[in-house]
Amino acid sequence: MLFTQEHAVIFKHSRSCDGSSAAHRRIREFCVTQPGAVFHLISVSDSLPVAIYVERETGIPHQSPQVLALKNGMVFNHASHGNITFTFLKTVYAAVSAQGITAESL
Repeated sequence: MLFTQEHAVIFKHSRSCDGSSAAHRRIREFCVTQPGAVFHLISVSDSLPVAIYVERETGIPHQSPQVLALKNGMVFNHASHGNITFTFLKTVYAAVSAQGITAESL
């Protein structure tokens, strides 16, 4: 479970949203430049109840696209829509990798 991991980065994605597709592309490009970066993908189209569960657990209102960075189950950084930039992703990854984190993708 993501909320029991020391660190996790969640990406909520909707295939029907152009903005979400653009954010997904940025995350894939980022992962190419940062081997070891892991984002747990929640497909809102396929798993809306899971996305709503994440909203309830974190207290961060659901949006798509959305990136939530967690430490010990608590959000320490998040962004949605146009704020999911390469710079934001680098900031999140730096915070996670500074802790020596490795994780497995869902």
